[in-house]
Amino acid sequence: MKVIIIYSNENSHQIKELANNTCEVLNKTKGSITFEIFNEDKFVVKEDIRSHNDIFETCKKFRKYQNVPVDNFVVLLTKRTYNNWFSAFDGQRNIYVHTEEWDRYPNVPAEYSIAYSIAENILQTLMGVSINNLDWAHKEPIACVNDFCGNKRDITRKMQSADVCLECIKRINVANVRKTTLADLLSIFESIRKIFREKKFGFVIDADTLDVENAIYEMHITKSYGVYLIDTDSEKEVKIKLPDAEFALYLFILLNPSGVNSCYLDENQFNFITEIYKRFCKRRAEITRNPFVTLVGYNSSADDKFAQYKSRINKRLRELIDNKDYCIDNTNGCYKIIFDRRLLKCENNIISEIIKIGKQQGLNVGL
Repeated sequence: MKVIIIYSNENSHQIKELANNTCEVLNKTKGSITFEIFNEDKFVVKEDIRSHNDIFETCKKFRKYQNVPVDNFVVLLTKRTYNNWFSAFDGQRNIYVHTEEWDRYPNVPAEYSIAYSIAENILQTLMGVSINNLDWAHKEPIACVNDFCGNKRDITRKMQSADVCLECIKRINVANVRKTTLADLLSIFESIRKIFREKKFGFVIDADTLDVENAIYEMHITKSYGVYLIDTDSEKEVKIKLPDAEFALYLFILLNPSGVNSCYLDENQFNFITEIYKRFCKRRAEITRNPFVTLVGYNSSADDKFAQYKSRINKRLRELIDNKDYCIDNTNGCYKIIFDRRLLKCENNIISEIIKIGKQQGLNVGL
């Protein structure tokens, strides 16, 4: 398969250099896909863009004048875009990638992000999906190649993960994408992920020199995604998917860095965990249906209920990751999560608001 990269004539010297750098990044991955640059800057994209097709017209004209075979891809790099999209494809092996603003998001040179976008659009074309019907795209980002990324900053997450979710793998299999082609595209994603990783740590990381017993994870808390973990080695993301009550209890213990000394909650602790439940979970807690009522005060069912929650949370975490430091530990009746809190990242004001409420109730809570 051949992919021909062309570029528009806006600021031709700069965009020509970017196009050549992008082609060089893509060709570092050897396989069945070849990338070549068409080094002429005579391709004009109209200024009044009213649809993606207005940009694809340039690709179609190039195909016609150069007699490009239908099996080959044509990729246009341009400063034009429609509806503020990073890139798009038309299902006829024409792709465009917007060359501006990449420096505002991923913290790597623009050619790596553009190379990822080219490989991404090739895969989506081969999957047989359409930009006119986005039911295949993840509206809420899950660090998959097919995240829509309506919030442009989310694009960094999928580039750093280099991942394809199970749902999208099924679509790929249904579309009968050639395994060799898929392997080449995945290799491109992986090579770019490594660039992100090296940029993050400031040096080239050789996996053979790492000496760690267990994987180390950053823990991120956001309102949109809840709690998710990022492997500091592979950059793979793991979302902690728990039922509402168990999620709230995990966060309750997490926000008590010194630990929770009893499975029996006092009134202030009950109010605090209820606030977490109300703000993070799908249903708002009503006092008559609050799952934590049974944990208040000394009663026969509190111990069993707390133990059930703890057991199910830890079982789920052990299924997801290989480090018990992120599970709920119980030492001498004190429940806590013992991982290195320097790896805890809070990206939303909701956590600080909840902590403020807990402190007003006299609780020693925080990150």
